[in-house]
Amino acid sequence: MKNQAKNLPFIISLSLLFIYLSPYLLFPQHAHFLIHDNLDSNIVWFKMLAESGLTFSSNHAIFPNVYDGIPRGCMPSELDMYSLFNLVFSPLAAYCVLIVLQHLVAFFGLRLLLKDYLFKGEYPYLTCLTALAYALIPFWPMGQFSVAGQAFVIWALLNLFHDRKTIFNWLIILLYPFCGSDFVFSVSFFLICVLGGIFLLFYNSKKWKMSVLLAWGIIFALSALSQYRLFLLQFADHSFVSQRTVPMAEDFLNWKGYLKITFLLLFKGQYHFYSCQFPILVGTLLLSLFIVRSKKYYFTVAAILLFALCLCAIDNLHTWDHAQFIFRMMGGLSSLQFRFINLLPLTWILLFAVSIYFMVQTNKKLYPVLIGLTGIQIIFLFFSISAGDFMESAFNENAFYYTYIQPNDHSHKTFDAYYNPGMFSNISKDINYKEETVLCIGFPSEIAQYNKFHTAAAYMGLYPAEKKQLLVNIFTPDLKNTMTPAHIQQLVSSRRFQYCDSYNNNSFNSLTLHLDTIALRKLDIKYILTIKPIDNPTYIHLQKADSVINSANQIPQRIFVYRVI
Repeated sequence: MKNQAKNLPFIISLSLLFIYLSPYLLFPQHAHFLIHDNLDSNIVWFKMLAESGLTFSSNHAIFPNVYDGIPRGCMPSELDMYSLFNLVFSPLAAYCVLIVLQHLVAFFGLRLLLKDYLFKGEYPYLTCLTALAYALIPFWPMGQFSVAGQAFVIWALLNLFHDRKTIFNWLIILLYPFCGSDFVFSVSFFLICVLGGIFLLFYNSKKWKMSVLLAWGIIFALSALSQYRLFLLQFADHSFVSQRTVPMAEDFLNWKGYLKITFLLLFKGQYHFYSCQFPILVGTLLLSLFIVRSKKYYFTVAAILLFALCLCAIDNLHTWDHAQFIFRMMGGLSSLQFRFINLLPLTWILLFAVSIYFMVQTNKKLYPVLIGLTGIQIIFLFFSISAGDFMESAFNENAFYYTYIQPNDHSHKTFDAYYNPGMFSNISKDINYKEETVLCIGFPSEIAQYNKFHTAAAYMGLYPAEKKQLLVNIFTPDLKNTMTPAHIQQLVSSRRFQYCDSYNNNSFNSLTLHLDTIALRKLDIKYILTIKPIDNPTYIHLQKADSVINSANQIPQRIFVYRVI
């Protein structure tokens, strides 16, 4: 009976987590998933790679599905956990397995870190519920464990420092590098901060543990190895020029604007690295400053907040006009954003944990109040309250909320509703499609890619700059009339290329296009797929080939197919 009572906080927390994850576990076919930077991109990349048979091919093998062929090295590494998931499971199953593991890893990692090194076995409800609050953060799905696994990594390193030998220490250290998604985008910045923390720990304790440094070195080396294709392509292949080296026109901020968005980022987070700290975590921290009367506590809070502010300032550095000389000196690496804010979610939850720990130590009667505050944070996360980030974007993956409560929200859809496999199967049969290159107008190319069409455009993180220019050339005659060169550059460098507002405006019943037909042929485009009829097809050497209505009554409701002649 005593053991049951001791385990009750853990059972309650884990039960709530499984309720939150129930759409992924019980009926994934009907669950609604995030579209932005998810269904509209990453999921399709991994599916195409798995089906291409090129997962283990050389960097220079031609991946034919997009841009009339790009180097295999532009696609995800086979050493990435999610690449292997897609080889074993269907795309939907692979995605659901990933999300469930992501949240479980976050929960168990933080629970162990708090139990062993902050609460030290006391306050089991606060320990488990705080871990649950962390696990319910809408982690960016394709970030995999880069954020969700941070607590586990820190716990393993602390175990090594304190001579707590367990096989899990080295298991975490060896596995994390292959589950972190992107060394350049995220993991490298986390590891830099962890190294700083290690040296600070050594300095304060007057003890040096080579096993900790060895473990850190293994994580760093394996994390870089997991993305070996990217490094070979960028630095060893001098014939490859990335589209990221082509400068983009940007509006930079003065120092006032820079400070403003830095503080907004601190208190609101960014959708790739949601912290969900406002208002509950921030409010709890402010409350603690009135309750805990300790210089040590004030210094701890100030140090953590200053650390978090520095993370945000570095992340926003590329927006400040006076900092542009730094990026000019970086040359081809100037497009790299210093994503130190990938530490922001863990930093805020640890700040919250520290504040409630000091408050309950100061006054034990506050225990139920603090449990209540943690519970409110959990409710906020369940129901996506205050989900907007520092730019008021709300791209938070939450299948619980968008399946059960807001199923009609356009930011989340089921796999079938988004990709429309039945509709594209009909198109493929009608035109006897044989992997010719198609150009999609009015809807994302990724929808066609998911359905095994080869497309002239794609929303990808890395591809040859020459392909980008070929896309510009196709649309330049049409866009010059209404858009500046800077707008054209923006258009073809993002997903907006595929569903330009001027084409997707419901006030137009048809499209009048002025495409460069020579440029179309240079990308070997055979078909154009559009959500509206083209009223001048003969003028641009097109012939109507098909018109398919979506029988599922989903968007797009109809697709018109034109053959390039």
